[in-house]
Amino acid sequence: MHMLEKAEREAKLTEEISARRNELAKQFGQSRLDVYVWEENWRLVKMCQMFLYQVSPVAWRAKYDWLQRPESGRSIIFTDAPSTDLFSRYKTLDESASLENLIELFEQDVADAGPAELYFEDPFDLIRIFRAMETQNLNALIHLESLAAPMADITKTITVTEAQIKREISEITSMINDLENSIAKAESRAAKLEEYANYLLRDVFRRLVCSEEVLYLRVFVEDTYENCIGPNDANLDSFSMMKWIEKIYEELNLQLDNLPREIVRACEREGFRQEMKSIKEAEDAAKKFELMHRLLDALKRIMEPPATKKRLLIRRSVPITTKARLPSRMPKPTDEEAQFLTFFTDYCGREDFVAYRSKFPDDFDLTFRRKRDDIEAEVATFNDVSSSREQIMREKEKEEVTEEERK
Repeated sequence: MHMLEKAEREAKLTEEISARRNELAKQFGQSRLDVYVWEENWRLVKMCQMFLYQVSPVAWRAKYDWLQRPESGRSIIFTDAPSTDLFSRYKTLDESASLENLIELFEQDVADAGPAELYFEDPFDLIRIFRAMETQNLNALIHLESLAAPMADITKTITVTEAQIKREISEITSMINDLENSIAKAESRAAKLEEYANYLLRDVFRRLVCSEEVLYLRVFVEDTYENCIGPNDANLDSFSMMKWIEKIYEELNLQLDNLPREIVRACEREGFRQEMKSIKEAEDAAKKFELMHRLLDALKRIMEPPATKKRLLIRRSVPITTKARLPSRMPKPTDEEAQFLTFFTDYCGREDFVAYRSKFPDDFDLTFRRKRDDIEAEVATFNDVSSSREQIMREKEKEEVTEEERK
């Protein structure tokens, strides 16, 4: 019985303790809920305070806004965004976080908070500010609406300008292509003209100016001019010389028309005779020239060394060994050779001067006897030629005198 009573008492005590625990848990949950609500309200109030500070005048904020007052003393207008984010400041990391963190943060905010000063004393002041902001927004919208037509005009102008620029670019590209084509045509035409000019200069003009026929004609005309008129000291061209020759021939023909027939016939015979004589002399000169070439060819063949034809020796026995001759004494150079070797070579008296003979000139003779003989022979031949020419001239003069006497 005693044990049952004791068990009943313990059961009642347990019920009372569990009821007390439930009551305390209920109170704790209510307190925690109240703390969260207060934290939310506190955060909302702080945000409202920050908003009111933001819409307050700048002069008042510079004096009373302790939330965003810069530590360096700069103006509030140029300060950065607030470094304290209330939503992230009071946000717990997980659901099992205790209330001590929230309480500590609240106590820290209360300790750091400055005087709760507000610029607005009447709620209508805030409404007036909102109306002013609304008016500014409306003005901005009206301004944007007024800019709609200019913007449309600008866009239209931009599109028209782009189309015009594209059209001008296409025209410029077409002009560039046309210029390139014209340049290519001009270059090809210039190349063809240059080729044709080279053809004219190197073929036509050369044939007309310095061909063999033109040169022969120039020589004939100049020879006729010199025979009929005189030497071409003025360096006249062929046309001028031909004009002078034509004039002289006209005068000579007039003189021939006035002369008797016998004199004209005698002059014709004399002209034909001189012409035949010059032709015969030219033929003789050509024959002599050809004969000279033949003689030169024959002389070249004679001067060529004969071709040596030897049979190959077939050795049927031991070749005969010839005894080597003893070296003879080195010959001594003459006085003239020693003088030449001393002045013009590096010859030493103990060396063999035979090795230096290749350095002697072909006509080496310090006495100059050969040169004197050659000069005397040339003088003699010159005298013989001059005497023969004088004799020929005398004979020609005698023949001319006899012919004149016959006439």
